Amino acid sequence: MLRLNPLGIPYNDDGTARFRPTNDESQRVNPLSDLQNSVDERYVTHVFASIYGTYNFNDHLSYRLNIGPDLEIGNRGYFYGSETTNNQGGLSTAGVSDSDVFSFTIENILNYANTFNDKHEFSATAVHSFQTQTTKSSYTNVSNLPYDSQSYNNLSTAGEVSGVGSNYKHWDLLSFTGRLNYQFDDRYLLTFTARADGSSRFSEGNKWGFFPSAALAWRLSEESFFNVSQEAVSDLKLRVSYGETGNTGIEPYQTFSVLEKVEYMFGDSGVIGFIPNTVSNPNLTWETTKQFNVGLDFEIWKQKLSGSINYYVAQTEDLLLPRSLPSSSGFSTVFENIGSTENKGIEVNLSIKNIINTDNFNWNVDLNFSKNTNKITELYGDGLDDIGNEWFLGNPINVFYDYKKTGIWQLDEAELAESYGFEPGQIKVEDIDNNGIINADDRTILGSETPDWIGGLTNRINYKGFGFSFVIYTRQNAKTYSRWYENNNRLAGRYNNIDVDYWTPENPTNANPRPNVSQESVYLGSTLTYKDVSFVRVRNIVFSYSIPNPVLDRLKIKDLSFNITADNPFTFTSYEGLDPEFESDGDRALYPSVQTLSMGLNLTF
Repeated sequence: MLRLNPLGIPYNDDGTARFRPTNDESQRVNPLSDLQNSVDERYVTHVFASIYGTYNFNDHLSYRLNIGPDLEIGNRGYFYGSETTNNQGGLSTAGVSDSDVFSFTIENILNYANTFNDKHEFSATAVHSFQTQTTKSSYTNVSNLPYDSQSYNNLSTAGEVSGVGSNYKHWDLLSFTGRLNYQFDDRYLLTFTARADGSSRFSEGNKWGFFPSAALAWRLSEESFFNVSQEAVSDLKLRVSYGETGNTGIEPYQTFSVLEKVEYMFGDSGVIGFIPNTVSNPNLTWETTKQFNVGLDFEIWKQKLSGSINYYVAQTEDLLLPRSLPSSSGFSTVFENIGSTENKGIEVNLSIKNIINTDNFNWNVDLNFSKNTNKITELYGDGLDDIGNEWFLGNPINVFYDYKKTGIWQLDEAELAESYGFEPGQIKVEDIDNNGIINADDRTILGSETPDWIGGLTNRINYKGFGFSFVIYTRQNAKTYSRWYENNNRLAGRYNNIDVDYWTPENPTNANPRPNVSQESVYLGSTLTYKDVSFVRVRNIVFSYSIPNPVLDRLKIKDLSFNITADNPFTFTSYEGLDPEFESDGDRALYPSVQTLSMGLNLTF
């Protein structure tokens, strides 16, 4: 709808939606026609349960059994008529699909806890767990139905069966976990954990992974040498921990080479055969993250200020990622344990209670801040970048690697532009290697989707019966490949377009090239889509008022209150698209977050 020419005519004379709203437009379909000529219905039945039982052997030793069955049944039926975006005036299409997902979890948990001499607290936990999941699915797709009113309810009348298929997936996970906790005099806290997991997703010899962890906490505020009053510092605890966690990261059977049916000529006849559709890799193993944390928890000023500060370093080894392959290999990707990454970060959480605390007025504030840096530390063990997959040592996994736009070629640069094969009004990019040629060697890292830092602020104020609160969220210095900008900056008159400051001889801008649809088809057109999506958003504002008790007593009611709530009322950003927060999400990129204003009344007799 955004790309439709606004001069188009939406309805025919009989009131039905006009399939092509503009006579000169051969591609854009009226979205009202999509609504009138399509059906897509999905039904999901989800049944899950939690069954458990506990047996106490004595005051210190107990056993618990957890059983969790989970069944999800999904059905979908769809129909797209001829006059829809899907079919563009061609044959109608329809189909049905069904899926059954059955999951089952069983846990055996043995707990022991005891206290010795009133100062030594000891507990131990042993866990055996088993998880399994089976997924079955099937589908039927057809085209060229004789009449639209049957929708997807009589597929046998279709002129062509375009697809029939079914699928089956199954995986198991077997785990053994042991944990020991020790606490002395509420000052020293120790925790040791060991976990072993076996996954059916991996091949024989690689199914099992072992993941230990340990944590130490020291409550300094309980030490005799900590000569600070309880009113000044009521709690001060230092924490240090190290742990390893595992990730299976692949689908069932991904270590195998899966077969695909193909049709080919054998002599004078067409026959059916099978070829490998994926590359097998039986050497895949667990992706492991080793993380070190140090943190400080505190409460000061009569507990008016509390919070925590955490610093972490996480190193992930044997990353499970799809590696792109040359097309000459006959395959597009292969899953591998490609290398290692490192994440470093800091997280700060503060809670300020009762900044002003009287009988009539109260004010609380919560703050949070986090910063994370990510980089690849190893690839394949050869010390080289993988340009084909856009993986670069010392940089984040997900980066934007492209030509760097420096402006638009101007009239007084015509001679220099010609030497590079361009002319005024076209996009100008940086000659990185300064060799007088623009080619693939001039691509560079433009940025990453990972923000430099994120933060939040929550305020809650109460005065007598009035209440006021708001939540602010921010994400700073993050880039994205703007699908919204790509789809709505076509530089062609046949499409509706965003308000573009495009180049003309009379308007020598460096923002956008001259209006020519060919600009989007050349490789430099992508340089227009890398955008900064930093923003500050007011997530929520709530104003409320509660009628005081003396009035309620006279009215003979228990409670009467009013509230007004605004969700996403304000966003401050330099980004020109619909929504900087969701732009990098492929499913949400073309849709903004919803702004709502609601009013409520609560009445209790």
